Amino acid sequence: MPAQRRIDRALNKARGVIWIDQETSQLMRLEFELVERVRMWWGVLGTINRFRGSLDRAPVLEDRWGDIQQESYGDIRFLFWRSRQATLQQWRDHEWVGP
Repeated sequence: MPAQRRIDRALNKARGVIWIDQETSQLMRLEFELVERVRMWWGVLGTINRFRGSLDRAPVLEDRWGDIQQESYGDIRFLFWRSRQATLQQWRDHEWVGP
């Protein structure tokens, strides 16, 4: 894709896989990762060295789908600050909240 914006450059350096439920056409699982480093302002401002993640979805209430798990790992440098962070979020016991 042509890189007209910063996000375009990052997306061009990413790959992933999407799983779709055949019966409902709902997104079931998404996996993604950066395959190359992403530099911000030629690397002076910062660099995203690694980033990967996944999102799992399932039917939670009758015909309603919801997130059940999200996982990510990032290795990011911004100026002189570096962060390596892994997160895992899980959701259970979904309840309907009326209008």
